[in-house]
Amino acid sequence: LGKTVQTAQSADVVSHETGHAILDGLKPEYGHTFDNETKGFHEAFGDCAAMLLTLSRSSNRANILAETGGHLSKENCLSRMGEEFGKAVRLFNHDTSDDRDYLRTALNGFKYVDPLSLPNDGPRETLSAEAHSFCQIWTGAFYRAIQNVFKTTGDLEKTGEIVGKLFLTGVQMTSPARARYA
Repeated sequence: LGKTVQTAQSADVVSHETGHAILDGLKPEYGHTFDNETKGFHEAFGDCAAMLLTLSRSSNRANILAETGGHLSKENCLSRMGEEFGKAVRLFNHDTSDDRDYLRTALNGFKYVDPLSLPNDGPRETLSAEAHSFCQIWTGAFYRAIQNVFKTTGDLEKTGEIVGKLFLTGVQMTSPARARYA
């Protein structure tokens, strides 16, 4: 990028990492497990926190609508995770097959698979048991919830409030020791 990328200056990266801290406060045992689903949910929680922060800002909501024309099925600043950081990683790796300027996208078709049946790691376009990969199942489902609520409300700010409350309620109701995608 011709500059040093400071991830601490990226709102989506900071809110993702803050999401980890919030979840650690709500479910401290989640950070002490080797369980793949719980580790994946921890990463997804960070992604969801980043999406909720994005929806909380009026300029972001305007950008989302401008990018998509109101059709959240199109890539946009809400669905793309870690854009500047992702572009820097791609350029640093010199991977000519990788043309995406983000770490991952919430617009994915990943469906639940037992993580024990998956490889430990792999390319980002395939699902693996690695937490940053496996989280995409939950992150994608959360984004689809945003899409569905937005279809009903037609208001991104209201959508963020609704899915945020639902998400927090769901997290509060889960096991104190491990997360299950079901």
